[in-house]
Amino acid sequence: MMKGSRRPGNVYATPLNTPITIHKSQRPQHVSKDEVLNFLETFITEKESILNNQSNFDDVTGNTSSTAGTIINIDTTLTSSLSQLKRLQRDFKGLPPATFESPSPSTTTPVTVTVTETGDSITKSATGGTKMKFSDE
Repeated sequence: MMKGSRRPGNVYATPLNTPITIHKSQRPQHVSKDEVLNFLETFITEKESILNNQSNFDDVTGNTSSTAGTIINIDTTLTSSLSQLKRLQRDFKGLPPATFESPSPSTTTPVTVTVTETGDSITKSATGGTKMKFSDE
């Protein structure tokens, strides 16, 4: 008997592999931008409080790594979903995307060139590397 191409295993219920039923109860209604922003704000704050409570619980109990697979799974999917929802919220508000800002301004050192008595030149770059050019004399 030949095996199929699918591996048997744990198949979790996702919206992709389970049917979803929607029952129409009334006419569709458009929501305003303010309603969407209010919903996003409350949803994001509720889910962030769940994450904060979980991290506070781990700090109190001294548990640095969650052993429950469901908590880890919720944490990874929730944090990635929250970041996407925050991007959507910024887009609805008309704000530009958030960018990472370095905590301190970067200081660059200028490139220095020194010439030795034999005609060799030593160049020190801003990143700290040195380059030596020997004269052909």
